[in-house]
Amino acid sequence: MFVTDEPQGTPAGPAGPPPPNPRRFAGRVVMISGVSDQGIGGATAERYAREGASLAIGYYGKPPQRLLRKLDRWQVPHAAQECDITDNAQVQAWVEQCQQQFGRLDVLINNAGIEVAGRFEHFSDADWQRLIDVNLTGAMKLTRAAVPFLTSPGGVIAGIASTLALAPCSGFP
Repeated sequence: MFVTDEPQGTPAGPAGPPPPNPRRFAGRVVMISGVSDQGIGGATAERYAREGASLAIGYYGKPPQRLLRKLDRWQVPHAAQECDITDNAQVQAWVEQCQQQFGRLDVLINNAGIEVAGRFEHFSDADWQRLIDVNLTGAMKLTRAAVPFLTSPGGVIAGIASTLALAPCSGFP
């Protein structure tokens, strides 16, 4: 028998993610790299927005227009800036923009990443270096720039990685 806080008649057990709590991150600022209209970055931004956070959104190339329109409709305080996380100057400018607009930083989500699909023996040195520069060194550069501004105590740094980091995928080229 399971004891839950659920109302009578609601089955106990996992029923999906908990609903957003609009006050959970009220007054907090979350910085997320690699945000697009699709994928983990955009979904992460939406969840933090639903939980009351202000957002510093970093994207590369195409701005996440659909997400930005949604944040405008929801009246979520946010700032979006293009940022190549492999470029120290762009990273520093993005972190400074966050500080100027919000005056604080509570959570850093290192989400930016690329995939170079193909057989390993066919990877060029340039492909390998770009993969390392974005997925590893870029996260380090952004973290290094953000750490002095993270609230203390309680600042949070999270990294998003592929499940392919844990185990190979059969049939992956």
